[in-house]
Amino acid sequence: MLTAKQSQVDGIPSNNVYKDTYYVTDSVYSYSDWEFETYSSTAGFGNNDGDYLGCVFDVKNPCEINSISTLIMQRPENKIASTKPGYNFQYWLFKYNKTDAVWIELLSSEFIEVTQAMLDKWITLDLIKDGESEFLEEGQYIAAIQVFHGGGLGAPNSQYRFTIGSDNSHKHSLAKSVYRVITDVNEAWSQNRDMSMIRMNINSIGAPQTADVVLNVDMTLPIANGYFKPASGDYLDVAGTFNGWDGTAHHLTDSNSDGIYTITVPAVATFTKMEYKYRINGNWSTSEFPSGGPNRVYRTSYYNVVNDIYNNGISMGMDLNPLNASIQVYPNPTDGVFTLSVANIQVSDLNILVSNIQGQVVYQNQVKSVLDYQENIDLTQFAKGMYFLRVNNEVMKLLVK
Repeated sequence: MLTAKQSQVDGIPSNNVYKDTYYVTDSVYSYSDWEFETYSSTAGFGNNDGDYLGCVFDVKNPCEINSISTLIMQRPENKIASTKPGYNFQYWLFKYNKTDAVWIELLSSEFIEVTQAMLDKWITLDLIKDGESEFLEEGQYIAAIQVFHGGGLGAPNSQYRFTIGSDNSHKHSLAKSVYRVITDVNEAWSQNRDMSMIRMNINSIGAPQTADVVLNVDMTLPIANGYFKPASGDYLDVAGTFNGWDGTAHHLTDSNSDGIYTITVPAVATFTKMEYKYRINGNWSTSEFPSGGPNRVYRTSYYNVVNDIYNNGISMGMDLNPLNASIQVYPNPTDGVFTLSVANIQVSDLNILVSNIQGQVVYQNQVKSVLDYQENIDLTQFAKGMYFLRVNNEVMKLLVK
């Protein structure tokens, strides 16, 4: 209900009432109805490939966004200057950062081509979730469509124009319908004169407080060198902070016998640090890093799939291919990029692994049946410091500075 008051006596009381119709659901957030009266496009503002049309949504309570829908429209009076099959588009979700006064990209949909069947219909695309950004907290968000007509920058709008539905039958604030020109270096959003028909599809329940964690661990090396013998009854479990370091009830399984063992740890508190280790036969002396190496550490999120290699790929049994080779690493120290050169006496398989001082694997490669081998390894995306390069049974120190 909207109430307006004034101090003067109303001279025409008959015009005091405005009626409108709104669709209220628990899964669709929209300012428009389902039918268009006119159209929106960026033709009056630049008409470039990559321009955006959007709607600003005020989120008051936590919710989860699943997808965005837009009425992809072809103007009846001018189909040439309208959306045509072969055009492309993509949906985006932005959040307003009050601290920096900028709009930040959160999520996007797939990049899709317009077909004849899409014209004059609401087209819904799922957003590609990352496990966090889809859970919306209180704040302002823009649900937007980025449009591509193939005409490049500043295309003539009489020939190239991507149009979507616009609703004129409802009153709306100009600040709720916006556009952004791709050539604007400030990435500023401006008010649009039409109410673009773009809506968010949501779950009204907010982010979960707990989430399952799927742990996968590669056991192929311990199996190959006989350290882990599932055929003889050996089993694998995991122990950590989530179960009081008692792994007896947390056995991992390998249903397809590919050497990758898995377990789902249920209901772990979100955004907490989880520490853990894998163990063979529930025995700490046959666990990972038995000499007292660091625990594995993982920070939980809403969706968690963790892929590990047992003992970070360092053999705890007898290597199948003891290395008799000349190994060179240069430059060392390095700025992050170095060359590994191996000259074998005989043809051998190579298991190449780089780990940091915490025991976390940052690079791994397996090479089959080589005599002489050389490759460039790039660690520039990782922090500066000491690393360990292992080639089969040989270990070398690397300094990234």
